[in-house]
Amino acid sequence: MLTGILIFVFGVGCVYVFYGYVTPYLEQVLGLSAMEASAALMGYGVVCFFSNLLSGWLDARFGMRALVVTFPLLAALLFGLWALGAAMPAALAVVMGIALLMYVASVPCISAFMETARRSHPKALTLASSLEPMSFNIGIAFGTAVGGAVVSGPGIASVGLVGGVFALVALALVLVTLRLIRVRRARQGA
Repeated sequence: MLTGILIFVFGVGCVYVFYGYVTPYLEQVLGLSAMEASAALMGYGVVCFFSNLLSGWLDARFGMRALVVTFPLLAALLFGLWALGAAMPAALAVVMGIALLMYVASVPCISAFMETARRSHPKALTLASSLEPMSFNIGIAFGTAVGGAVVSGPGIASVGLVGGVFALVALALVLVTLRLIRVRRARQGA
């Protein structure tokens, strides 16, 4: 459960380091006008809708294992955002790629919370179901706060670099969680 919570803190945080400052990023780094930034944000929202659908689809087929691919892709996109700088339209395409992966961790993590509670602590199902939104909100606050420090320090162009590092931390936490799940299942099977 604890590693699952931390997956959200860093997995959601990696995106919100960037997303908390997406409008200034679009305008100041990519040079979009206010109207173009608004259109880009509308597109971002539409792509996020599909991110939620993708999350459920991936969970149904792969469970938490889907995040072993998701977080490296997210890290690559965030590092790419940093590396591309103001290169349009490539940087905008990367922004939309980030939107596509933004919510992918949600359903696999909540499924893992619920499975762990169901198998090990059946009386804690209500607590397990509340962990996802709580962890998600902590991740938003954490990522946005760190993003603010990045914007105030090295500058808004560096949010992708920090977000990419957070995505790699989330990947490490997924690997630890999957290992813990395997160990728990082996003990229950013995």
